[in-house]
Amino acid sequence: MEQNKLEYCSAEMAATEDESVVAGTAIVFGQETVVGTDRFGAEYREVVEPHSLDGVNITDTPLKYNHDKSKANILARQRDKSLQVNVDETGVHFQAELRTNLGKDVYAAIKAGDISGCSFGFFCQEDHIEKRDNVIIRHIDKLARLTDLSIVDDPQYTQTSVEARSESTPKWVS
Repeated sequence: MEQNKLEYCSAEMAATEDESVVAGTAIVFGQETVVGTDRFGAEYREVVEPHSLDGVNITDTPLKYNHDKSKANILARQRDKSLQVNVDETGVHFQAELRTNLGKDVYAAIKAGDISGCSFGFFCQEDHIEKRDNVIIRHIDKLARLTDLSIVDDPQYTQTSVEARSESTPKWVS
C-alpha cells in the first residue's frame, strides 16, 4: 500500500445533553467495514488492527467537521482542553465541548439526528491484504500519523454504537 497517502475512515458518535458536548468513537479496532465493491462484485473491506496506534503521538490531534483542512473549522482540541481522547482495546473514543459557531451548528445537527458519525484521517505505515473468496480485506497494522478525528455527514464505519451523554465527564475517567 502506498505510504504518505492521507486516508479517511469513519465511525458513529452522538451528542450529550450537557451544553454542546459530544462523545463518540472515531476508530473501531478489529471490526471489518465494507469500503466498496468493484464491477465484478468483489467486495473490499478494511479493518483497523488493535495495536495500529502503538507509538503514535495523538496528544493534539484536532476534532474537525468533515475533515475540513481550514484551521478556522477545528471544533475542539486537546491543548485547550475542549477535547479528551482515550484509546482502549476497542478503539479511539473522544469527548468534546464544541465552543465555536460551527461547533454549535454541528451540535444542533447531531441533536436533530442529521449527523451521527465520525471519521479519522491518517497516514498508513504498514498494512497487509487478505483475500477470502470474493472479498479483499485490507488490515491496517500500523499508522504513521493520525491527522484528525472528524464529525462527518456520511460515516464509513457504522458498526459502533455510542451513547448520548448527560454529563461532561467521560465514562473512562474515574
